Amino acid sequence: MNSVLSKMIASACFLGVAGCMTVPADFAWGDNASQWANDGDCDDPRFDGPMAHTLLLPEDAMHDANDCRALYNEGKVWLRANYQPGVTYENPGYAGPN
Repeated sequence: MNSVLSKMIASACFLGVAGCMTVPADFAWGDNASQWANDGDCDDPRFDGPMAHTLLLPEDAMHDANDCRALYNEGKVWLRANYQPGVTYENPGYAGPN
């Protein structure tokens, strides 16, 4: 998928187009064991969006459930397309405080 199409899909999801704001029925949010849990940012690399932190580490996958669920419900993060376990992701579009 090219980057223009990816940005269009992400923009559509951010605006809440039908279907983009629904997690799979068996989706596991995880726990809050990350040292970055409950800080107002989503630090789980399975997510992308303006409130997904600048550096998303593999060890934080499934360990920031409260923040990621709340931000997901607000449309400020969404499930990352083509997420791969064990990969570190960077988010240059992070809009939260540093």
